[in-house]
Amino acid sequence: MSKRILSCKACFAYGEKDVRVEQRELEYDENDVLVKVERGGICGSDIHYYQHGRAGMSILKHPMVVGHEFVGTLSQVPAGSALRVGQKVAINPSQPCNHCEYCLAGKQNLCATMRFMGSAQFNPHVDGGFSEYVVATEQQCIPYRDDVFPQIMAFAEPLAVAIHAVNVAGTLVGKRVLVIGAGPIGCLILAAPAVPVPPNWWLPTSVNAAWSWRDKWARPTPLTRWRKAALLFIRAIKAISTWCLRPPAARRPSHPPWRWPALPVPWCR
Repeated sequence: MSKRILSCKACFAYGEKDVRVEQRELEYDENDVLVKVERGGICGSDIHYYQHGRAGMSILKHPMVVGHEFVGTLSQVPAGSALRVGQKVAINPSQPCNHCEYCLAGKQNLCATMRFMGSAQFNPHVDGGFSEYVVATEQQCIPYRDDVFPQIMAFAEPLAVAIHAVNVAGTLVGKRVLVIGAGPIGCLILAAPAVPVPPNWWLPTSVNAAWSWRDKWARPTPLTRWRKAALLFIRAIKAISTWCLRPPAARRPSHPPWRWPALPVPWCR
């Protein structure tokens, strides 16, 4: 089995306030899946690695490629694989052992030795997806249709978290629901059960608390900007989910309902 080396750029977290885009040597062989990364989302854990050099008990001990919410196009697949070169895939960043009692029972999410892309839980760390190319397994690659924009599919991993939360909550029809937290997960939870958001779903409390705090104590201008940003984000999430649930014939033929701003590093949009 011959090893191959690919040189590409990647975003490394070195420690607190120390993130660098550098060349890396990526090693793979003919049995690996090679993914050319197109888009990625920045998770709260990525921000913690930058701000504090750690995410909870996962402490950076050496440079690590960050990012675990990403999608891309297949550049290489193993012989005989159901995947094909050029296929668009969302990546499941979890890497369960598939040998423990939980994995054998079909509960891979409970694997005690779960390795997760872009995580410093284990040493050596598991490199993540903010790289021009990433090596993955076939099981991690979830194909999606070519007519879906990658900047939308970059929401797949956090949206899966939101959908799981709604499913765990059980049937919500006709119920009053409070979502605590107005970050991306909270907004995706609002979008997960139905489009548009039902009237008996409350806005995340952190948004309402910020507005109430502004009215009582704060200067109006900064928090007015935050309020507008929060509303814009919620509307964008609703637009994404509305667009995704339409049949292909009802979608705009060449343009999504919104566009991401141009960034200097295209694979970190």
